Amino acid sequence: MKKIGIIAVLSMLVVALAAVPAMAAKTSPSGVHFITEPTCTSTQSTAPNGRTTATITCTGGSVAGLGSEPVSVYYTATGGCQTEGNDSYPPGHLQSTPQTVTPKGGRINLGTYTISVSCPPGLQTAVIDPSSLELVISNATSPFQVLKVFTVPEDFGANLVT
Repeated sequence: MKKIGIIAVLSMLVVALAAVPAMAAKTSPSGVHFITEPTCTSTQSTAPNGRTTATITCTGGSVAGLGSEPVSVYYTATGGCQTEGNDSYPPGHLQSTPQTVTPKGGRINLGTYTISVSCPPGLQTAVIDPSSLELVISNATSPFQVLKVFTVPEDFGANLVT
């Protein structure tokens, strides 16, 4: 009788462990992919007062394989103000404003996202490293649950216009 109890407990444990990947697949889809890639444009400008601004703007694109739960979409990159010595800058974490989107048929269309850094006069130039650009898609109700990160140039570098 004791063996039957142990077997029953072990059977329930196996069923519970088998359910974990199935539940994870629902909340963390592994098939997230581009249908069409976004186009990102990198620009730099200098105001008459000497203030410099670096901007990356990404528009368009479509992502599928997201399921039906709302997602949060944003871009990140590293950037900062280059020193007058022209040899280094303190990199910082830059992020576009997140947008919450509810997939339709597992698919979302990407809007327009902007990452920007501005530097006061006296520093040489504002810089955003285009190779650090990432598109992040996370669960909208649990933002720390990242569903997919697309990076440049591996995932959509061909569409970065400088």
